[in-house]
Amino acid sequence: MSQLQRLCERLGVAIDVTPGARLAWDKQSDWQQNGHGYTCVLRYKRKKMTVDFWMGRATEREPSEADVISCLLSDSSARELTFEEWCREYGYSSDSITVKRSYRLCVRQGKKVERLLGEDYNLFKAAEH
Repeated sequence: MSQLQRLCERLGVAIDVTPGARLAWDKQSDWQQNGHGYTCVLRYKRKKMTVDFWMGRATEREPSEADVISCLLSDSSARELTFEEWCREYGYSSDSITVKRSYRLCVRQGKKVERLLGEDYNLFKAAEH
């Protein structure tokens, strides 16, 4: 069990997982269409956050609290970088409208996960998964 999963259990993070993502099929990337999509509702200290989450085809289990939070925390790092810096960091073209949308989504999700975790945000961010 990862450090992040233990932290989630100790602090009472809960998750409800429903097969099938909310994002319309025609808006999903090839990877998303070929993977396992879920709608995940995270709950922490009377707050909740709902996100679409995908796992690869070879994965034969539903995502855990730690899986989802780990990805959200990773994405939230976009808030610390300009778009151009983010593109360089992850090897994306800064000329792509699709990449710009992804960056903006990461920034929005980062704000939401910080609101969800509140004063414990940095505690979760420091935990390894």
